[in-house]
Amino acid sequence: MADVERRFLPMSAAGIHIEERDDGSPVISGIASVFYDGTPRTEYQPWPGVVERIMPTAFDKAMKPAKDEDTVALFNHNPDHILGRRSAKTLRLRRKAEGLGYFIDVGDTTVAQDVRKHIERGDLTGSSFSFIIDDDRWHLEDGVEVREIHSAYPLFDVGPVTFPAYKATSVSARSEASLNAWRNAWREEREQAPTAEGEDDPEPEVRAEPREPEGITDPDAAVRRQADILRQRWTR
Repeated sequence: MADVERRFLPMSAAGIHIEERDDGSPVISGIASVFYDGTPRTEYQPWPGVVERIMPTAFDKAMKPAKDEDTVALFNHNPDHILGRRSAKTLRLRRKAEGLGYFIDVGDTTVAQDVRKHIERGDLTGSSFSFIIDDDRWHLEDGVEVREIHSAYPLFDVGPVTFPAYKATSVSARSEASLNAWRNAWREEREQAPTAEGEDDPEPEVRAEPREPEGITDPDAAVRRQADILRQRWTR
């Protein structure tokens, strides 16, 4: 089973705010992920010489999930801090031109009311989502290794986070290790591909070595617990 990956979106793109429905009830609204639009601001660089792009098709399958699959809204990816659920119709996802939007009905719970107040005060400014890579493709572009995510499925959770990154998206230490594994597998496959007859062997390319996560040796307990829960669910 593939690893659960996460991406984070900062205030400049997340657009988190509180809306009101026609009946006056509050709704948390935000963007979980931006789609690549051909500009650097909609891609991220996990390390020098590598960029990742989330393509407009990335959530097509997640918008029409199987009956036994669900997406929840969590605060800081913590399963103890649930804000909404698609199957309960308290979380709604919408594919927008700029990316994947989410709408969470604010429940009468301590965590939901706290999150609402923090958003209104400007304390919470970022969004994030967790998923598994269903379809990704690598290629070289002007000497840069490009990873395009064409399908992120299952989509496990979306929601506001306390510590967003400073670029279009960012990865956690766990996700970076998974990304590095995918990258190395692609490299090996490309290097083992036979050279067409009559062509010269390609010149070796100089690439930056992947950087190791700094100061992080183990994800926190809540992250581990969520990952374990998700893996148990999807491997049944």
